[in-house]
Amino acid sequence: MNSNELASLVFGLAVVSLSPDAQAQAASTNTTLAVVNAECVGAAVQNNAKALAQEIARLGVERVLLEVRFTQDHPGVEWLKQRQQGLQACFAQRQPKDQDLLDATTVSVMASQLAESESLYTVNQSQYLDDHPVQQQLRAEMAALRQHLSTLLSP
Repeated sequence: MNSNELASLVFGLAVVSLSPDAQAQAASTNTTLAVVNAECVGAAVQNNAKALAQEIARLGVERVLLEVRFTQDHPGVEWLKQRQQGLQACFAQRQPKDQDLLDATTVSVMASQLAESESLYTVNQSQYLDDHPVQQQLRAEMAALRQHLSTLLSP
């Protein structure tokens, strides 16, 4: 019996004794952890620190953009957060000396998304007024990206 099967068995026994709400939450957490662990194993097989850093950065951008529309406790935001944290732990375990690579990649991907949003905003100005919902959404996204970039770049 491998460690994944053992973990599933132990988890299954623990779920039996939980309330229905706790069971649903535990199942969700277990699924998320299983996905992250599988991705970590996949990343280890690839052994490509840059690709893993790009995925972590991409998830960070998605999370920032989702937080513009939803609260931080929204299931989609929470799932992205857990996935990003799991991959960050995997990155730290597999590439402990490459934190600078992760930071630089995150800044690069975030700046690229900001430039893309700014470009789209400029193009949309010929079609929409500034108070149009599309433009308001883009402004909110750009502000969130700028704020997050500022946080990343501050010492």
